[in-house]
Amino acid sequence: MIKRIFSVVVYPELQEEFEDKFHNLALPDTLSSHGCLSVEISKPTSCNPNTYLMVSEWESVKAAYFGESERSFRFYPITFSSSFSSLPVLP
Repeated sequence: MIKRIFSVVVYPELQEEFEDKFHNLALPDTLSSHGCLSVEISKPTSCNPNTYLMVSEWESVKAAYFGESERSFRFYPITFSSSFSSLPVLP
């Protein structure tokens, strides 16, 4: 059994939009992937107000990496409505 932890920092201005796409695109796709046993998603906490986590449990390394090597990941072409060029860089 393999656990994968995905962590991402999202600007506060984009969190509502990110949550919608995270729950409606990434979560269903991950759950329907062959070998996925479970998925847990956490929202930001007061200690980390901009950090989201997805913890997924997989039946094997091959399933966890979609049949590719450990360096291969599935990326989603998500376009946010806000312009990143106008946002400050988070520390």
